[in-house]
Amino acid sequence: MTLADHEVFAATVPNKIQAYMAAGRPILACLNGEGGRLVLEAVAGLAVPAEDSKELSVAVLKLYRMSYIEREILGGNGRKYYKEHFDNDKLVPELINHFQMVIQNKKERS
Repeated sequence: MTLADHEVFAATVPNKIQAYMAAGRPILACLNGEGGRLVLEAVAGLAVPAEDSKELSVAVLKLYRMSYIEREILGGNGRKYYKEHFDNDKLVPELINHFQMVIQNKKERS
């Protein structure tokens, strides 16, 4: 996946990254900021700076030269990271808990 070199894109995590992680696919990301950081943190693929064609070509070849098993490991890492950080079964209870805490704090202040 690629994004242009704009400050606004550096502050976001594109939905594509989450989708690729959920699908268990290795990610080749050419973008700045949080999206690239997330790919590297999850050890889910390779990330290079936005609009850096030379680094992107190096990364493409590196991913191409990886064995099937190595690519499967990257995809599995992404899937695991997705389940731990983005899965609805995890996020919905956290959101409900957050709302309950806000309601409780509001009641205590009243």
